[in-house]
Amino acid sequence: MTFIKESNLNFRSQLNAAGRLRISNQRSQNAYLQLNGKDTVRFDEETSGGSETSTYGGDGIGSVNMAVTTDTEYVIRQSKEWAYYYPGKPLKIELTASKFQSETDITKRMGYFSSSTTGPYTANLDGFFFESDGTTQYCCVYRDGTQVAKVAKSSWLNQNELTSYDPSDFNFYVIEFLYLGGAVVNFWVLTEFGLTLVYSYQHINVDQNVFVKSPNQPIRYEIRSGAASATGELNHICSDVATEGDRNDEISISRSADIGSEPITGLAEDVRYTLLGVRLKAASRNIVTDVYGLSVLAANADQLLVTVFAGGTLAANDSGVDFADDPNSNLQILDGYAVQDAGNIADLVHSGGIKLLSFVMQGDSDKDQILQNSRRLGSLIDGTTDELYLTVTPITNGAQALAAINWKELI
Repeated sequence: MTFIKESNLNFRSQLNAAGRLRISNQRSQNAYLQLNGKDTVRFDEETSGGSETSTYGGDGIGSVNMAVTTDTEYVIRQSKEWAYYYPGKPLKIELTASKFQSETDITKRMGYFSSSTTGPYTANLDGFFFESDGTTQYCCVYRDGTQVAKVAKSSWLNQNELTSYDPSDFNFYVIEFLYLGGAVVNFWVLTEFGLTLVYSYQHINVDQNVFVKSPNQPIRYEIRSGAASATGELNHICSDVATEGDRNDEISISRSADIGSEPITGLAEDVRYTLLGVRLKAASRNIVTDVYGLSVLAANADQLLVTVFAGGTLAANDSGVDFADDPNSNLQILDGYAVQDAGNIADLVHSGGIKLLSFVMQGDSDKDQILQNSRRLGSLIDGTTDELYLTVTPITNGAQALAAINWKELI
């Protein structure tokens, strides 16, 4: 038998958003640490104004200093990957920041939320975040642009534990929520008493809508100036999104794309060609998609260097050939055979990008490969979605190849 001692200071921090005791196997989905420089691979950034800055280590070790100096300026940093909400399991978002204090006519936000995809990126706010609006700090819940809840620091819970809380210093913030199974969100701040619950919102018998449009969201930090000569700073440090529970029971739908039964032919030696490409549909950027496998067949005796790239440039983009919607999934597909069939194999030439996987295969053989990568397909602040390319580089002239890509969509 296990006995749990309840104290007025610590017991509540041992309960998650579902009211269950916290467990030891908390699983991180996305962890963002900026140890040696600004993370530009996993975070997208939008700025506007002219004199705004975003500088690593400019105002603190291990942080990106985001600063604005005049009206309408802003700096936004948002993770490219959106986290997945495992149905029935609380999701826990951990955030660290400094310089979150009130500064006149300056708005600062950090949390688990998104916005519209056109500047100034203030419409359709959706998710949960802490806000500092120039006068005080708030806990906020927004649903697709509608303010569901916003509570000022003066009304936060456990005021006796917040006497030492100074938002200008390094602080640790937590947002945890349950979407399916309770519709509750808790906001916490770490104090000398442990995790201090500062606000709890339960969306039962409030209205006929869910409390956020999507439980899948990115991590986001932003700062905005709202008046001439209004100056302010926010230090974006590190963050984490974790599921409180076993992740082996994810609910997903398996999908696949291939180029058909006829190979792409006439592939020239030492030229990199795209066999298949995949990307999220613009309207599906909140759907978490995991590309987990690929298959390539070298259809003649020529050997191939097979490479998977994130991003890069495709010659087809300059000739009108593009991705097409897969009607049975949340992805768009670029079919290399269809491009070749349209008349120009040169449209498949690929350059640039980040190399995720490489292997060499013999001619007249096939190869199945598992793609293990913590980075799932994501998107930028402006809605541009990640592109993943399966490419081959022939080692000799006249190569032929077929390909398929498998993925799962977490629902």
